[in-house]
Amino acid sequence: MDDEIERIKQEDLEEANELPANDDEPSTSRRPPPTRARAGKASIEAPPPRVPNGSARRGKRPAKAAGVVGEATRRKAPAKKIKLELENLPATAIVPKGVDPTPPKWLSEVLPRRTPYYPQIDDLLYYFIEAHKSFNSAAHSEDSGADRAVHANRPWELPLDWNTVELVKVTELEIIITKQQFKRIAKITVERISDGAPTDPKKRFFKILLQEIPDAEDFLILKQFVDQSRALHLTAGQRVRTLFNEADKWKWFNGEIKQIGNPAVNVAESDFHSLGIRWDESEHVAGGEEGVEWLSPWEVSPLGGDRGEEPRDGIEFTSEELLEMAYKPEPGDWDCFSLEAFRQRVLPLLSEITENSHAEFFAAPVDTEQFHDYFHYVAAPVDLMMIRSRLENGFYRHRSALRHDVEQIVKNSATYNGPLHVATKEANIIASVFLELIGYVQQLFHIRCLQTVHTNPLRQRFSDTLDSHVECEIDTHKVTDRVNKLCEWKLVPVVMM
Repeated sequence: MDDEIERIKQEDLEEANELPANDDEPSTSRRPPPTRARAGKASIEAPPPRVPNGSARRGKRPAKAAGVVGEATRRKAPAKKIKLELENLPATAIVPKGVDPTPPKWLSEVLPRRTPYYPQIDDLLYYFIEAHKSFNSAAHSEDSGADRAVHANRPWELPLDWNTVELVKVTELEIIITKQQFKRIAKITVERISDGAPTDPKKRFFKILLQEIPDAEDFLILKQFVDQSRALHLTAGQRVRTLFNEADKWKWFNGEIKQIGNPAVNVAESDFHSLGIRWDESEHVAGGEEGVEWLSPWEVSPLGGDRGEEPRDGIEFTSEELLEMAYKPEPGDWDCFSLEAFRQRVLPLLSEITENSHAEFFAAPVDTEQFHDYFHYVAAPVDLMMIRSRLENGFYRHRSALRHDVEQIVKNSATYNGPLHVATKEANIIASVFLELIGYVQQLFHIRCLQTVHTNPLRQRFSDTLDSHVECEIDTHKVTDRVNKLCEWKLVPVVMM
């Protein structure tokens, strides 16, 4: 027993001689903080070096700066240090052998798309239970690449007094990496808002796990798309066309509605797979067969005129058609702005922030050759260049989706570098300034908006005409000043948008 105690003491003394002393607050960084000089300011000093990753994960600890630690204290200290390190080291950092940690392409989309569904905060959706069951069956296939957690997600089995079709709203969204299979999936919390929805929170909210699976059915459909399809009042004998992915290219194919109402679905209230369509050239359709194929109304577009005037089969989907079929902003999505007015005022602010020296870590995608384990920890990479592209292209459907991406930059830095790292502090500064300026633009717009409506009550508050008459410009020098002040104060205010 005495020999064992002496061995422990000897190991502790060796560790104390090997490790650097550190009296400052512990850093949780997985990479050394950069040191750089800025014009007109003293260079930011890097915090004291931390324990190497390998040693930290084995529970080693830095030595005390001075004094002799008693035996009882020495025994307790390693356990406390191990606990802290394990809390800061996600299990997702361990990548299974043979698994590519690179995020799937859908997480870096910057163009709007109609299908497959890309989740965003505040989306209003119809949740089709029958479609989710079909998606679940596809996820169960061995070649689907779906995580087991996605297949196990069956909300309809919960005793929640389900309707066949539920109107829901996305209230929470998080991209996570599953521990066992290292798959990236969207963890969505939705609120049931249909007429007669339960008031009990345990029945009103439920979670959905979403992963992009080839050829799987969409079971969450934007309310706008469903409402548009119902307004068409499609009938048997009507000519329609739809998009099929052929050789990684989306192409149009024409057909005719032969039947309304799918006897296999056996749910009268559901629009899911309610159209039986016979295609003109079934052999050209991926997976197509002779006879009738069942689709949903939001998956087709009506064709007008005689067949001779119809576009031929196999024409590729154009960028103009993409914009035509994309989600159209509705009143309230961008406060009292139109999307175009919002972009005109916010994009210059984003450019100024991106060029600020404090934003250099986040201006472009992370260099994964330099930080090779970045994708081991970060589930949904986001940078200011991506945010700009998404805003320019109309990818965001709501103001809250933009805010979610801005906040994701801070979360990603905290996950990879740790909450006390200089990069995370600067991420907080950049995000806070950007959201604060957007809030300021909105407040100024509200004031000018009310003034304009008061002087001319015939103007519509949400019209583009009103937007064009309201000036809400911000001096770009205020951006730099605000960033520098926050950096000097070491204070990041909480800004509501």
